[in-house]
Amino acid sequence: MDPMDSFNRNSATILRLALNVELLLEDFISQYFFDIKTNKLQIFKDLIVPYLNFENKKNIFKEICKFEKIEEETMSKIFQEITYIQQKRNKISHDLATYSEQYQDYILMKRPSLIRTNEEILQVNEQLSSNISDKYMWLLREFIEIDNMLLKSKRYRPKFLVDYSVQSDFKKDPKTKDYIDDYLLTAAENTARSGA
Repeated sequence: MDPMDSFNRNSATILRLALNVELLLEDFISQYFFDIKTNKLQIFKDLIVPYLNFENKKNIFKEICKFEKIEEETMSKIFQEITYIQQKRNKISHDLATYSEQYQDYILMKRPSLIRTNEEILQVNEQLSSNISDKYMWLLREFIEIDNMLLKSKRYRPKFLVDYSVQSDFKKDPKTKDYIDDYLLTAAENTARSGA
């Protein structure tokens, strides 16, 4: 495959997965505050959430998890993975792509500078794309685990629904599909029991 085609394909995959992580945060935040059966949820998602940047969404999610007493070790790992994906997304979005004879591939780096030195060089290849895909699938499972914990809380009603625009990712990871299927079954049972 042509190096530029490979670079573009892997960059697009990473950007799509980063967007999916951001959508997970948006949906979790929105559905935490509003019942999915109300118009307020959609108004919140249309008029407020788009004006929050990725960092704001992470911080709101973090505060919700603190308030709900989600295990600190779990939260630390989640934020480590989200930040990793966010940093790679930012490099792809903002850095200069150039062909490197040394790597025999396209790499990302900051624009040449007399002031900056030792810039991080990023190879956007199949390995990085696969790594980020694995991290995304892990995050998706963790979001579902957190939501399942919150479902058991008396203060929290079944709200979090997975955006099925990510369904194509399930083909790569049947374990995540099983998590989601179990989650939806549990949410439906809890909703039926609560009469919601």
